[in-house]
Amino acid sequence: MNITPSHIIEYLFCPRFTYFEYVLKIPQYEERHYKV
Repeated sequence: MNITPSHIIEYLFCPRFTYFEYVLKIPQYEERHYKV
């Protein structure tokens, strides 16, 4: 798994997104990602 600055920012805003994406393997929708 590659860690990029976007992953860090994403985690800082909402850790649940990264939890669902990496732990539960649920695909994340980019629409929701950019509506911070």
